[in-house]
Amino acid sequence: MPGLVLKNRRFALGSDDLAFPAGCLALLRVCWTSCLCAYIAHVIVVKKGKGCGMMSGVAGVFLTLLGLGVSSIVANAFLAYHSSRGVILARVARARIPEILLACCGLGACEAVATGVAMWLAWAPRNASPCTRAIRGDDWERVMLRAIATTQACGLTSTVAVALMVFDPRGSRKVARGSRSLLRVGDHLEVAFLKTSASEWAAGCAAWCSCFRRATCGLFGGKTITDSSVDDVASLLAMFMGSLDVVATDVIAGLALVRARQPSAATPNTPVDDDSIATDAAAHVDFAMAVYGWKLAAYASPFKALKDAAMLFARRARGGCCDTLDSIALRRVAACGARRRVIFETFRAEPNRRVPVAVFVDDDLREIVVACRGTLSLDDCVTDATARPVEIPATFSPRRSAGGGFAHAGMLGVAIELLKLVSTRLSSEASRLIGYEIVVVGHSLGAGVAALLALALRSSSDFPSTRCVAFSPPGALVDQELALAMRSFCTSVVVGDDLVPRLGLKSLFDLRDRVIEAVADCRVHKRFAIASSLDASPDPRVLFHDPASDLGAEAARLSAACLACLRENESREVHQRLALPGRVLHVVVAVLEEEEEEEVRWWWRRRPRLVAVEAPATLFSDVRISRRMFKDHMPWNVLAAVRQIAAPPPSRHRFLIPGVVATV
Repeated sequence: MPGLVLKNRRFALGSDDLAFPAGCLALLRVCWTSCLCAYIAHVIVVKKGKGCGMMSGVAGVFLTLLGLGVSSIVANAFLAYHSSRGVILARVARARIPEILLACCGLGACEAVATGVAMWLAWAPRNASPCTRAIRGDDWERVMLRAIATTQACGLTSTVAVALMVFDPRGSRKVARGSRSLLRVGDHLEVAFLKTSASEWAAGCAAWCSCFRRATCGLFGGKTITDSSVDDVASLLAMFMGSLDVVATDVIAGLALVRARQPSAATPNTPVDDDSIATDAAAHVDFAMAVYGWKLAAYASPFKALKDAAMLFARRARGGCCDTLDSIALRRVAACGARRRVIFETFRAEPNRRVPVAVFVDDDLREIVVACRGTLSLDDCVTDATARPVEIPATFSPRRSAGGGFAHAGMLGVAIELLKLVSTRLSSEASRLIGYEIVVVGHSLGAGVAALLALALRSSSDFPSTRCVAFSPPGALVDQELALAMRSFCTSVVVGDDLVPRLGLKSLFDLRDRVIEAVADCRVHKRFAIASSLDASPDPRVLFHDPASDLGAEAARLSAACLACLRENESREVHQRLALPGRVLHVVVAVLEEEEEEEVRWWWRRRPRLVAVEAPATLFSDVRISRRMFKDHMPWNVLAAVRQIAAPPPSRHRFLIPGVVATV
């Protein structure tokens, strides 16, 4: 931190990111140089290249390549040494990095020329001159020469490719003079700022979406994303990052340091008394996962997905088939129930306007189930990131003295469009199926849309008894007053340390502040900060400065000044805290009571079990850094967890829910 600038070009890595790659390159060069020395000693010195009058010139080429290799070893060793000096914000300790990198680039250019000559000598045609045949020698000598030349060429090509990949991803590759400013409050630490605008962030977001869509051949959508659809996302990113000059490894190190500082997770130890709530969640989780279509089915059962694809293509070849792989996967889940069918489906996704949705009729449960899909495409990601709180229309929510309330902008727009799409079909089915209840379900993004859609359906006179089961809904969905009003008809299920129910504009901005404070207060090199994420319980005393020391005081002043600069352009709406909708069930790990008393520490001797506890929405107001924060959100893990909490526990065991559950 900040990004490395070389010849007015900014790279997306810091000067302290080169220690490990430079050290690896130096070791590889040592091995390569040793092989080259053995070849030169055997072929040129021992055999003396009989039949070749140009052996002295060829020997000069290989000796030059050897000298360049030795010089490269020395340069990479110096680069690794200087890159490993200082802490994350002590850029002054690594001030000579650009000069060493320029020297390495010069050596690389010379090596490229010598490598080209060596490649020609190694791979020339069989009917080459006697000199070439003498240089190659016998079979094993020819193989050794080709291996040396090819390894050198691959190493140079990969180095150039990596250098091109780590240019500034925001598109502003050139760093003009005066566009970069440094913030210092002492003699050791500093933070850099770049002059950027929301338009540059918008151009960067659009470029990333376009590149990802082309790289995945459109498999994950993105065709409907326009420049106007990412403007709101770009303005939020501009406020979130400001003009702070950071690289990806700084963020990773900061998250690892925040994890070392955060306290253990406190969870209420009172299980849910009513087993019907967990049973109801388990009865509807299949619908929420079915609408993900064939992509989730392919992950769960790859061979069955390939079989479906082959059968579909065969049916299309014969003609008269308009099904899709998503439709086949959806109907397979519907076929799991004896009296369950799909009456409507659409897999169209559009930013802030549409997500895939399916309507089921389950005669056994006597329910009409509306399932909304979660995030699975670039269009869904744009909807997720359009996170500004906007006011809900008064006719969209129950009457309250404060008005309609506030909700997530992107998900509210999707819910309004889906209301127009499914209300007519629900009316026709409800009039035909008397006594059937309407249940709206979803996971992740679909859970947020489902909760708002259920809120809209209940506000109408046609569906006043609609309820919702939301699996892993986003934390920044509705304001706190509306979240309490939704407890009568909405249940949110959160698994473990799931990140998404804790995400929101307010919690993200708070996490940014914690990351900046942790990075400024770090007393170790970045590689040690990142490596601390592998430790189950890192020691903060090893990672951070003593607050009473001079460096600790300077770090506190620098982080405060940096945050003051970032908060100048923040709007008031980003600090409005939204909450999870309705009643919250938190799925946590419980262990056998006798194992807890005996302090059984070995994982193969413990018999953990997942149980559901009712937790307040305030428990998820802050982002918690954990090893499982992404894993606990995955659909297949949510599916397994919900099914387990609905299963009856073994009758001969008593399970204990710890008062403090640490799943880091």
